[in-house]
Amino acid sequence: MVRGNPVVAALAAAFIFVASAQSGGAQVLSGAVRVIDGDTLEIAGETVRLHAVDAPEAGQRCADDAGQRWACGQAATRALRGLAEGGLRCEGRERDRYGRLVAKCFAGGRDVAETLVRSGAAFAYPRYGRDYVAAERAAAFAGRGVWQGGATRPEVLRAAPDPQAPEGCAIKGNISDNGRIYHMPGQQHYDRTRISQGRGERWFCSEAEARAAGWRRARRRAAALDLRQGATDWRRRRLCGRQPGRMAGCRNRRKARDMSHVPHELSDDFPEAAETIARLKRENAHFARLAEEYHEVNRQVHRAETDVEPTDDFTQQELRKRRMALKDQIAAMLSENA
Repeated sequence: MVRGNPVVAALAAAFIFVASAQSGGAQVLSGAVRVIDGDTLEIAGETVRLHAVDAPEAGQRCADDAGQRWACGQAATRALRGLAEGGLRCEGRERDRYGRLVAKCFAGGRDVAETLVRSGAAFAYPRYGRDYVAAERAAAFAGRGVWQGGATRPEVLRAAPDPQAPEGCAIKGNISDNGRIYHMPGQQHYDRTRISQGRGERWFCSEAEARAAGWRRARRRAAALDLRQGATDWRRRRLCGRQPGRMAGCRNRRKARDMSHVPHELSDDFPEAAETIARLKRENAHFARLAEEYHEVNRQVHRAETDVEPTDDFTQQELRKRRMALKDQIAAMLSENA
């Protein structure tokens, strides 16, 4: 029992409550909500995926009983936003492959997911739980929401290898090591950017919608802009090279730039395995090749990040993916030879 200071006593009681809640294995969150889409939200700093439901994708369009197309994805987002206006209480025990807490959320004691499915704003997702199959049957029988006419289940769309942009929704939301970035038609590498809805990537109908969902615009706008930027860089280099009085300033800027984002060596990434790394480089030709390739790719990433060799977002993303794949292989070999 805590005596004396009432504040300390209150804090101790709160700690006991949290510890007992965590011992049950469940994570409980409550408070104001930011809705991301029809089945995903953010609460108390956590991204939450509603358990056992699958809402239409943000840019998805469904058909009504007359065959007219309507924005069912946007309607699902509005429906969840309406239910979450007064705040939610969410309870989850596990995370999905994207690190989101999978949870059941309640508004005034009402199961939010069940309400969405029963109103036809979302589908049941029996692959992850049959909690709302009965509610879906009721919605389908009554012809509510997505059941007015024809609707494609979101998981079918996500499984498509190269989904087409929904009508009027041509903005590409891409996920990379740089975060969530959207690409506008006409931007450099727009045509090369592929949307994989299975990874959580998506289409947007407007920049406002993309920003509201937490995505930012790609830095590179269009080829013409890159040409102008290239000309500016060329003039700057030419000025530094031709005017001796400016050379010190140019060197100082270059030194400051090169010192930022100093690339880590393998021994920095795996400090506990420094001796093993040195030994494998001497004794294992395959490991030595991996280490050399990692070293070179790591340098390329560093030069791109510090603008020593400026690259676009797409190229930086591919370099980081390659570095991560090499790092995974190296980590596996270090584990085997520990």
